[in-house]
Amino acid sequence: MIMSPIREKDIQIKVYFDQIGNTVDRNIYGQFIEHLWTGIYDGIWVGPDSSIPNEDGIRLDTVEALTAIMPPIVRWPGGAYADMFDWRDSIGPRHLRPVRINPNQPKREETNQFGLSEFMRFCHMIGASPYLCVNTAFLRPNEVRDWVEYCNLNGNTYWARLRRQHGQEHPYKVHYWGIGNESYWLHSAYEYLQRYRLWKMFMKDTDPTIEIISSGLEPNWHPDPWGRDDWGTYFIKEIRGDMDQYSIHLYFTAGDGTNFSDVEYYHLFVELFHRLPRSIQAALGLLDAHSTSPKKVKLAIDEWGIWHPGHSMSGNMTQPCTLRDALFVAAFFHICHQYPTRIGIATIAQSINVCSSLILTNREKFCLTPTYYVFDMFKEHQGAQILNVVTTNVSTITSDQAGIPEDGEAMPPMLSISATLNKDRKKATISFINFHLVNSISAKLDLKGARPMKGISKILTASTVKDQNTFDTPNHVKIIAKPINITSTSIECKFPPHSITVMTLLLQKVR
Repeated sequence: MIMSPIREKDIQIKVYFDQIGNTVDRNIYGQFIEHLWTGIYDGIWVGPDSSIPNEDGIRLDTVEALTAIMPPIVRWPGGAYADMFDWRDSIGPRHLRPVRINPNQPKREETNQFGLSEFMRFCHMIGASPYLCVNTAFLRPNEVRDWVEYCNLNGNTYWARLRRQHGQEHPYKVHYWGIGNESYWLHSAYEYLQRYRLWKMFMKDTDPTIEIISSGLEPNWHPDPWGRDDWGTYFIKEIRGDMDQYSIHLYFTAGDGTNFSDVEYYHLFVELFHRLPRSIQAALGLLDAHSTSPKKVKLAIDEWGIWHPGHSMSGNMTQPCTLRDALFVAAFFHICHQYPTRIGIATIAQSINVCSSLILTNREKFCLTPTYYVFDMFKEHQGAQILNVVTTNVSTITSDQAGIPEDGEAMPPMLSISATLNKDRKKATISFINFHLVNSISAKLDLKGARPMKGISKILTASTVKDQNTFDTPNHVKIIAKPINITSTSIECKFPPHSITVMTLLLQKVR
């Protein structure tokens, strides 16, 4: 069946180039890798003797793919694994590193072959900054201080000299450090508060330039039992802004990874557009209300994504990544763009073979998921300035479509839009998400205060939102690029059903 485009009324989109907002922090397009399932061993590390093309053990197809999307930051070693990890096991010659128990690896063993130096080299290869999450379960604060010394200090101190003996002459200069991961699982709010203060003091005394991210809890949404005692609220009230960023984790689900209904499809986006802004605003409201610091604390959404049913941390964490997942990821970024000065980090869970993967590997097999292509299409938004967008006559997802009762809360638009202008004001990037399952959407795009010279449109869609890439069909869902016909400052647009469209416009002039 061929569906006619939605055009009950003329849809107009106006982008105002004389209304320039704040800059989108590059770090919201971050990555996250963990010693979980095959996310690292196979996804990144294959060993120097592998027949899979590699550079001293790090597989090159993964490096090439990630480099292309300009990843700004990578979080490591966890996740839950961070509180099982002793950083000293991961340094020095690989053949001398101990093998430890890791219940979340396929063989329940951690070889430490991908250790600190390998992670740092991986970050350098893909052009990303490292973000280390430190253990608060059994390491003592002086042992975490030693880790900062090993990574960041020059001079003749013990750990700095040992780093040089291990072959790294210059400090790694790790700027981002997280104290604990989802610490409400391990410590009461009071216990974590004491640990956080002590760990932070030791770490900052060693290197005052580092940025500290505290563990946190998503307000208003986390279920009992660990949300029962207002863990996050207590911590925020007591710490009074003594942090650089506050971490929250958000996972979503609606139906099976591939066997979901139309109602579950729409429900996922309604939950995202309701829950994510509400949680961001609630967390920032608490932080601002109780901070005595003149500096605004930012949010670090350092685990986020879709976690489909049937995938536990003790088993297979590789899940289907369909076009629906890609639409979700694009929508997540559109929402984050609305808080450009207050979200400092967002790292998707996870980059390879785990949950919302960008990349899937299985020995020599390799493929990119639809989610990967969102990062590729959206990379021009990184570090660009938000432009004001005004729309008219855009319909919304209805409560009937999402299977929820009407409660008066605003429903998400069927067409979501975000626009940015790069630093030299010569290139605009405008992204559009059409959530409609069957209808295309036609609209008139007006560029107010800018004159485009030429442009290209990249479209990500498929026959259905359940389509995905596999090792047998790695190019089933991919980007289609086409030039934009530009004759004036107005562009006639047509967005296919369940699609993501990104326009990149080279500008002659911005008033």
